[in-house]
This record gives sequence, C-alpha cells and structure tokens, in this order.
Amino acid sequence: MLANRLSDLAVTWYVAGGWALDLWLGQKTRDHEDLEFVVRPAEAPLVAAHLDDLTFFAARQGTLTQARLDQPIPEDVWQMWGADLRNLLRQHPDHNWIAAL
Repeated sequence: MLANRLSDLAVTWYVAGGWALDLWLGQKTRDHEDLEFVVRPAEAPLVAAHLDDLTFFAARQGTLTQARLDQPIPEDVWQMWGADLRNLLRQHPDHNWIAAL
C-alpha cells in the first residue's frame, strides 16, 4: 500500500524495522502493528504533504512534538512518526474507549 501511495513522488524511500527484516528473509515472521520507512530529511516535508491523512510528530530526547513540516527538520530530530489520529481511539465491545497504540 505504501509503495502505491508513494509511486508518483520522485523521492528515495525504503522500508526499515521489522518489515525490512521480513522482506530480506522473504517471509513474514510475525504480526506487525506499524510500518517503518525512511526518506531523506530534505524530502520528508514532500512525503508528509503527500500522506496528508497522517499527523506527523518529531521524536527527540524521549518526547514527541507535532512536526513543523513547513520548516527544515532540526538536526537533533532522528525520527518522525506519522499517525492516523482518526483511528487512534476505538470503542471496545463493552462500550469502553481504548487507545489503539
């Protein structure tokens, strides 16, 4: 799905983390709750704008702050997280709301 969504962008990206290991092994080894992928910092704002259904956060020094993608990414930001906040909360069958983290 990600490859389809990014196919019309002229950016370099690759899969990282658990899915990358599974791709290298040629088989799914476990269930995955997320997909980690990497882009060049200079291309991150373009990718984030293209994935406009996600809200992006900058991870640094143990905290997450909403990313300012209209500015260059600060050098001390090593990771950004994209989250679909529309699906963050879901209702459990017993009518309690739980966070789907």
